[in-house]
Amino acid sequence: DLDQDLQKWPAYRETLSEIKGFEMLSPILDQLSSESFRLRHWERLNEIVLVGKITNVDVTRVFQVKDIVGSCRFFLSRASSNDNDDDEKKNEKKKEISNAQRLVSKVKFVSSLCTMSLREANIESRIMDMKHKWTTREFEFKRQSRSKTDMISNFQSLEGGIEDATLDLQSMLSRKCATPFVASITTQLEQLSNALSVINLWFSTQEILLSLEPVFRDVVTSTSSSLREARNRFQHVLRHWSFVMSRAKESRNVLKT
Repeated sequence: DLDQDLQKWPAYRETLSEIKGFEMLSPILDQLSSESFRLRHWERLNEIVLVGKITNVDVTRVFQVKDIVGSCRFFLSRASSNDNDDDEKKNEKKKEISNAQRLVSKVKFVSSLCTMSLREANIESRIMDMKHKWTTREFEFKRQSRSKTDMISNFQSLEGGIEDATLDLQSMLSRKCATPFVASITTQLEQLSNALSVINLWFSTQEILLSLEPVFRDVVTSTSSSLREARNRFQHVLRHWSFVMSRAKESRNVLKT
């Protein structure tokens, strides 16, 4: 039988070995080629699975299969033995084979690392979306016809939005996949907390001013000196409020309060 004879050929056995190696490594390569796999994941992979440092890889662009194979040094077709090789070369090839076998033996770890990288990429995307949303979120103003003073008209939507964003960020912070982004999340939480404190203070101040404005509207004709003095103090506070609102209207950004 020709097939049985072929199976005895060294070339056949070597080719079959390489094919089986590719079959084992192909799914791993597919996972490692994900755009979500960053330098920190390569370093973790190298720490757990491989021997030596990952070098000569341009981490500023998307990894290609040739980068992965070259960096990890597990390309089985290059690790075939040759009787003409010296001892140093044979040892190097044994090391390549060992790395390949080690990678395959850790396939569950590689898979979990790739899954973690996808989750981290999702968290990172949400953090960036949140950052863009609130660095571009603005106050809306409505001018009071009587006092000619600008008043913020979107307090409630801002307060609700900040509370929702805070809960979302706190939820992210509790997840293991958010570990690389703790500093960024913490910074955003502090910014939102500070903004909410100022917004609540402004809202209460604005509500008091709006409620008092009708009271002091016609006090100018009153004969009571105490009422006129109170009206003057109210007008003084209103001028300060107008100044604060003019500064807020210049920047408009919620986080720059």
